[in-house]
Amino acid sequence: MAVVSQQVLDELVRAISTKQPRRIPTLHAFLAETPPQVCPDPAPHVVARVRPLINAADAPILAAAIESGADCLVTGNTRHFTTEVKERAGIAILTPAAYMRTLTPE
Repeated sequence: MAVVSQQVLDELVRAISTKQPRRIPTLHAFLAETPPQVCPDPAPHVVARVRPLINAADAPILAAAIESGADCLVTGNTRHFTTEVKERAGIAILTPAAYMRTLTPE
């Protein structure tokens, strides 16, 4: 099951609305058909604990992934969610393409 923070859902809707507004109905249909589990926003002390690992804007996302017990964090943001962050945070961080490969091995 997909687990996502409310912050990530909000960012997804904002990005699609800005970059591909005609796809908003498709996004809403997808989320209605396959709703993810929405994890609670991490407590400030949890965000503060991961803040030294990543930039401030992405700390709540990393904290939510860790706090939720997710197997991995899937993101296209390879600029901030680096191999070093993955190693220091102790959570797998995959691009969407890499994650898809785990679902459909060759």
